[in-house]
Amino acid sequence: MMAAWVALAAGPAEAQRGELRLRATAAGGIVASRDQWRALAFDLPVAEADVRVGWAPEGPLALEARLSGGAFFSESLSVGGLMDLTVGGEVSGDLGIGRAYVAAFVGAGVTGDLVRPVLRASLGLDLRAADDLDLGPVLMYGHLFQLDGPEQSDDAQWLALGLSIAVTPVSSPPAPDPPPASPPRPAARPRPRAALLPPMPPSDDAARGRQHRRPRARRRALITQHGAPQALHRSVKRILLPRPHPGPALLAPRPLPRALP
Repeated sequence: MMAAWVALAAGPAEAQRGELRLRATAAGGIVASRDQWRALAFDLPVAEADVRVGWAPEGPLALEARLSGGAFFSESLSVGGLMDLTVGGEVSGDLGIGRAYVAAFVGAGVTGDLVRPVLRASLGLDLRAADDLDLGPVLMYGHLFQLDGPEQSDDAQWLALGLSIAVTPVSSPPAPDPPPASPPRPAARPRPRAALLPPMPPSDDAARGRQHRRPRARRRALITQHGAPQALHRSVKRILLPRPHPGPALLAPRPLPRALP
């Protein structure tokens, strides 16, 4: 019983996944840089989302392109926005309960009328939900670089925690080889006719029938030889007198009646 539960918990064998992968993430967080927090009053939560397309061959390394967007809320200012396009890579490893990964991306981001370099990093855990679907938590870090100068703000930095969903199409397994064709059946050979059986010996019943017929033939011979009265006398004597026994006689023999002339 325990082995059956273990087999159910393990689930079916892992299917062969393809090399392309699509990942989407939604997260919420806070601004971490002091200048953005105090001077620009971005002291409310941050909401962001991203979509990643990656090439993930067999092994721990994957290459990805990422499109991200975020909204930075403030009590006194209008909502700040950021849109960036980055490229990078991901390194992953199997932990038994899931696959942990670390990813880093660099690119350019647009905020207002400014274009600035962007650095993004993420740390996550993918849990298998289906043969082609993973989902799990992810912690993300973002960094928007600013120019140095007396009238420039510090670099913007933020942290966000969210949920990531990854879809990896499963490659169809090769079709099994067709079963080998069965060899042709040999043509049926004509069966030889049964040989004629030798004549059967007469059965016991037939022998007994011939023994029963012998007394009749004897009576006919007696009638022909001695006449009807003498033949009748001999038949009665044969019936009445006991037949000789090989053992000792139990009774004294009776005198035979005189034969009729």
